[in-house]
Amino acid sequence: METWDLLDRGHYVFRRWWWLVVLAGLVSGTTAGYLVHMQPPQYLARTTLMVGNNLRSVAPKDNLSGVSLTLAGFYAEMARRRPITEPVIHQLQLPFSAELLSERMIATRVIPQAQLIELTVLDTNPERAAHIANALAQQLIAYSPTSPEKIESQREFTQTQIEDLAGKIKGIDQQIDQLKGSLQSMTSAGEIAEAQQRLRELETIKATDQATYQGLLDRLNDSAINSLAVFEPAEPPATPLPRRLFPIVALAALLGLAIGMAAAWLLETWDDIWSRQRRTDVVVGQPLLATIPTGWSGIVSDSSLATPRGQQCLALRAELLLQLASAERSTIMVTSAYATLERSRLSSDIARLFARSGQQTLLVDANLASDALSAMFQATGAGIQALLRDPDQPVAALLWATEQPELALLPGDAHAPNAQLVPALHWPHAVQAIAEQAEVTIFDGPAVLIGADATLLAPHVTMVLLVIDPAIEGVADTRRALARLSEAGARVVGLVLLDHDRRSRPAMARSAAPQPATLDA
Repeated sequence: METWDLLDRGHYVFRRWWWLVVLAGLVSGTTAGYLVHMQPPQYLARTTLMVGNNLRSVAPKDNLSGVSLTLAGFYAEMARRRPITEPVIHQLQLPFSAELLSERMIATRVIPQAQLIELTVLDTNPERAAHIANALAQQLIAYSPTSPEKIESQREFTQTQIEDLAGKIKGIDQQIDQLKGSLQSMTSAGEIAEAQQRLRELETIKATDQATYQGLLDRLNDSAINSLAVFEPAEPPATPLPRRLFPIVALAALLGLAIGMAAAWLLETWDDIWSRQRRTDVVVGQPLLATIPTGWSGIVSDSSLATPRGQQCLALRAELLLQLASAERSTIMVTSAYATLERSRLSSDIARLFARSGQQTLLVDANLASDALSAMFQATGAGIQALLRDPDQPVAALLWATEQPELALLPGDAHAPNAQLVPALHWPHAVQAIAEQAEVTIFDGPAVLIGADATLLAPHVTMVLLVIDPAIEGVADTRRALARLSEAGARVVGLVLLDHDRRSRPAMARSAAPQPATLDA
């Protein structure tokens, strides 16, 4: 299906089922708004943990930042695991499971620029959300191999050692200065040698103490990489999260419109009932040439042309004339999925209109299963059946005159012996002989879905007009009829819809093979 055809079909479906599409959107949007409104307010508590103490060191080491980020990702994932969540559930005596806590309430995020873990808890109770966030943070800290208390104790001990060594080194420096000053006043070689030996010993002790001092200082500055500390504790949030009512309702309404449009498309596809509101070009791919009101009136006078049926028949004749513009002798088969009396009446009216315009017109009762058309003109005797049995006999001898000089009838005799067993394969020769008798020949043809006569006749006429009678056929029947005509190579120019009065419309039912209609006395 081409893009424009698809858009045209979508526009048609929306125009026909707009109420369903709008209703689906309203119901979906209203339901979403009600559900959002009925939900309790949600509060988000947030706590932040710092991984390691590299950033607190006097001389941070770049090579430790990557390790800290890896550990941050590990602890962020661990915050949602059972070894962390279950102790929090028991500690706070929470009324829900660890699975609900980890899947619905906890979210974590690693901030790589600051080596921080942001842990958030969503809950309907702001105090409980803050307690859960802080409890999770403490549980993570306890899970880490190094706790802040141990790290702080080690730092205090190291700081004490550094201070002691600094005082000791300072005392050694003072002794070295004193010794160097006393060397200038010494005269004895023994005293000078002893003082120089003592000076070397002090220098050695100082160098050792300085190395120890630097080691302690490096240890003090070293980061405790695999450690966690609370950087920002959680506080009960003062305001709930915004409900975002409008975006949710808008999205739900759009989804409802889409579902409504899909439902309308399916209903249109499954709808098997013909009505005046349905577009035949969209439904079955054929244009609707006219909508003819039913009820027998007959186009026999000028006054009958002014009736709604007469006006629609005139419009139909104009459409047929456009199709017959280049044909000298035209043959038109009027057929339907199932044979009906209304279809035969329409064939009669079309023939009368052509005759009233001055064209020599021949009306053929080609429905071998019914003589309803012949009964309208009270014509009896041999007709189309005789011609099909003997294609070489003169057609003019079989014609019946009517009250209109330009209109003749080739009757049918469905009640004759073996009337429906005539050799239908003689249709090509019969159509050619019949067409020579008039300028326009109207065949009131056989039913397309009953037997094979319609498909045998249709390829040999100029055009085929398919009549839809909603009282006895549905959309599926029309599609089947069009498919058969197409397979036979017929030229279908359009459809005609019979419009029954709703108050007197017959039941929408039929048998597999409808009985021939009869005229009232």
